[in-house]
Amino acid sequence: MDNPIQTQTPKSVSLANASLIPNEFKPWAIAIAISFIALHWAFLWRMYLIARSDNNWSHALIVPVISLYYIFQHRNRLMATQARVCLWGLPFLILGIFSYIFGVNPIRNFMLQGYGMILGLFGLVLFLLGPKIMRVLWFPIFYLGFGVKVSQRIWEEIAVQLQWIAANCATVTLKFFSIFMDFEVTNSGTTISLTQNKIDPYSGMLRPFTESLNVAEACAGLRMLMAFLALGVATAFLWKRPTWQRIIMVLMTVPIAVAVNVGRVAALGLLTLINPELAKGDFHLFIGMLMLVPALGLYLLLGWIMDHIVIQEKPAEDPEETYKRQAAQLASERVPLDKINIAKLATWLVTGVISIAAASGLYLLMIGITPPALPLSGAAGLLAGALVKLCWTLLPPTFVALGIGIIAYRFLSTNSDNNIRNIKLANTAAYITGVLVVAFIGLESINAYTDSVLFKEAVPPRHQLMVVPRNLADWKLKHEDPPLSKEILSELGTKNYVSRNYENTSLGIDDPQRYVRFHSAYYTGTVDTVPHVPDRCYVAGGAQANKRGIAKLSISNMDYFKDEDIPGGTLAYSTIHKGEVRIPQTKDIPASYMIFTPANQPKGQERKATVMYFFAANGKFLATPDAVRLKGTETSDKYSYYCKIEVLVQTGDLDRAKEAAESFLSDYMPEIMACLPDWKDVKDDKWPK
Repeated sequence: MDNPIQTQTPKSVSLANASLIPNEFKPWAIAIAISFIALHWAFLWRMYLIARSDNNWSHALIVPVISLYYIFQHRNRLMATQARVCLWGLPFLILGIFSYIFGVNPIRNFMLQGYGMILGLFGLVLFLLGPKIMRVLWFPIFYLGFGVKVSQRIWEEIAVQLQWIAANCATVTLKFFSIFMDFEVTNSGTTISLTQNKIDPYSGMLRPFTESLNVAEACAGLRMLMAFLALGVATAFLWKRPTWQRIIMVLMTVPIAVAVNVGRVAALGLLTLINPELAKGDFHLFIGMLMLVPALGLYLLLGWIMDHIVIQEKPAEDPEETYKRQAAQLASERVPLDKINIAKLATWLVTGVISIAAASGLYLLMIGITPPALPLSGAAGLLAGALVKLCWTLLPPTFVALGIGIIAYRFLSTNSDNNIRNIKLANTAAYITGVLVVAFIGLESINAYTDSVLFKEAVPPRHQLMVVPRNLADWKLKHEDPPLSKEILSELGTKNYVSRNYENTSLGIDDPQRYVRFHSAYYTGTVDTVPHVPDRCYVAGGAQANKRGIAKLSISNMDYFKDEDIPGGTLAYSTIHKGEVRIPQTKDIPASYMIFTPANQPKGQERKATVMYFFAANGKFLATPDAVRLKGTETSDKYSYYCKIEVLVQTGDLDRAKEAAESFLSDYMPEIMACLPDWKDVKDDKWPK
C-alpha cells in the first residue's frame, strides 16, 4: 500500500534527504540516459547542425534548456510525488523506438525521427515513473517538439499562407503611415512596392523612386516563426497560471507571432524609404532578433490582463512549502536498497533484450512486405498510403514487445518486489536499459549491414556555373543579372548560381521562342535537402499560376553519342571541359512546368509565360523537389548534390515553350554537366580528388 502523506512533519525530517534522483537509482538513471542519447545520436547531432546553419531553427538549442528549467522549477513537486511503474507507458516506448528506427533506415525522415524520439521519451517516463509524475513532466517532454525541424513541404505550405497575410497586413499598416510621410504603397503577391518623390542625384529634379520589399525574401518563410511560437508557449507555462489562462495564451501564440512579423515587415518598409541599405544585411537580421522583445511583451501583457480579469484568492499556504514538507516526509519513508539482487536485475535486463530483439526481427520482416494498396489517388492517397505503411511496419513489433513485457511482469514480479517500490523501479530500469541498448546495437548493425550513410558529404563542382558560356552556337547573351543581395542569397541557399537572358539569333525578333531566361543553382553539403523552386517565387512576386504539370524534354546534338559505361547515358563535347562529359539522359527528361501570367502587366494586354525546370541529382534527372528529397535520402550514397536547371520562355503555349527549352538545352546541357561532378567518377572515388 502507498504510504500516506501526513499534514505535519517531525522537525527531525530534513529536506536535505530528498532528491529528484535517489542515490541508489543514479547509476540506472545514467545508464538509461546514455543509452537513450546513443540511440538517438544521429537526430540530435543533425538538429544541432541545422540549428547552427538555419536561422529559422536556431532556437532549437534553447528548447531543451527551457524544458530542463521547467523541471527545476517543479523539483519540489516532483520530489513530493511517489514514482510508480505504469505498464501503459511500455507501448509508447516501443512504438517511439521503432518510429525513430524507421525514420533513420530505411526512409530517413528527419521529422519522424524527432517525433519518434519524443514519443519514446514520453513512454519511458510514463513506464518508469507513472502517471502522477507525468502530470508534471508531460510539458517539458512535448515542448521538445519545438526543437524538431518540420518537414520542408509542410513548412512551405504554412509559410506561403502566412507570407500572404503578413504582406497584406503590412501593406495596410504602411498605408496608414503614408498619410503622414507622403509615399505610396502597393503590393502584388508578397511583394510590397514603396514609391516616394526624391531628388534625382543626376538631374537634380524631383521624381518618384520605387523600392520593392519581397516578404518571401525579407522573412524567408516568416523567419523565426517557430521561435515566436516556442517563446509564447514557454511564457504560458514558466509562470504559475490557471489552466484556462494557459490555453488562451497557447491559442494566441500564432496571432501574436504573425502580428510581430507584420510589424517587422512594416518596419523594414519604413527603413527602405529612409535608406534601402538599412533593410538589408546584418541590420536586417538585427531587426528580426529585436522583434522577440515586443513578442515577449505582448505575451506578458496578455497574461497581466487575464490576471486582472479574474482575481483568484491566494492559498493559505504557499504550495511550494507544502511540496517541500511532503518531499521530506516521502524521503524519510523511503526503504533503502540494502542488498542488490544481481541475479534478479540481470533477469530483467535479459528480458528487455529478448523483447526488443524479438520485436526487431518482426520489424525487419514487416519492412520487406508491401502492405495492401488503397483505392485512393492524389494527396489523400499518398497520405493514406504513408499511414498504412507506418501502421503495417510499426504496430506488429510493438505488440510483440508489449506482450513479452506484460508476461515478464506477471511471472518475474514477486509479491515482495511489489511491496518494496524501490526494487520494482530498479527492475523496470534494468528492463528499459536492456531495451535501449539492444535497440542501439540493432540500429547500428542495420546501418553497417546496409552500408548506410547517415550524414552525406559535400561534393565540390568541377566548375562554377558562372563559367557557362555567354555565347554558344546561335545563342547570344542578352542580359546577365547583377549579384544578389545577402538576404536573397540566404533565401536561395547557395552562392554557386547563374541567372541570364539569352536570345536565339537564328529566329525572328518577334518570335517568343527567340528569348529564354536561364537559371541554374548548385547545392551540396546542405544539412537538409530543400530544393528552391520557381513556383513559389513567381507567385510570391505577384504572378498568377494558370497551369502546372510534368512535361518530357528531349535534347539532341551532332556532338552527342552513346556512353558505353552508363546504360541510357550520353557523351557530349564540352567547351568548358575541352573534352567529353556525361549526360545521364537525353530522351524524355522529366521536367516540371508552370504556365503563369506575370505581374504588373497593362490591363487587357496580359501575356503568359512558361517556366520549366528539373534537377540533376546524384547522376539522375529528376522533375520535382520531392524526388530530389527522396534521392538525397538514399542511404547508400556517401555524397549528395543537386543542381536546379530552369528555363523560362515568354509564351503560354506549352509545345512552343518545350521547343525553345529543348533547343537551348541541346546546346547548353554539355556545358552545364561540365560544371557538375561526374557521378561515375564520384562512385569510383575519382572525385573529389
